[in-house]
Amino acid sequence: KLGIVIIGLLVVLAYIIIRKMKKKETYSDLEIKPSGINGDGLFAIKSYNKGDVILDDIFPRAPRGFDTRNMNKKKFSKYISLEGTKINHCETKFNADLILQDMKHRLVALTAINKGDEVTANYNRVNQKFPFISGANTDFEAC
Repeated sequence: KLGIVIIGLLVVLAYIIIRKMKKKETYSDLEIKPSGINGDGLFAIKSYNKGDVILDDIFPRAPRGFDTRNMNKKKFSKYISLEGTKINHCETKFNADLILQDMKHRLVALTAINKGDEVTANYNRVNQKFPFISGANTDFEAC
């Protein structure tokens, strides 16, 4: 009996360890996993061409027709998608940008993005168009 209990415990422990090691989440053509830039990042699991929509709406939980000029930090945190929170800042080698189209804030590819590449944006550039989205802090790592 003791042997069966030990084997059962080892199986449970192995399952927990494997789940921790596979710490990534997948969203259709994107996945969230550890980034070399900062924390977790957003990575392409397919290739994108310049102009392709990467995320159809980074604020999918916002009420239809919501005026983003009234966005504050609380609403921003409430409405932004998980994927949107994982877009890392890159000052010079950014490959995506945010546009407003059909009342949606879409993330689009500025350059070709290969499968496996991290999707990045220049926060300062995004902030110029959408002031409710913060620019880069001065202590952000260079990319």
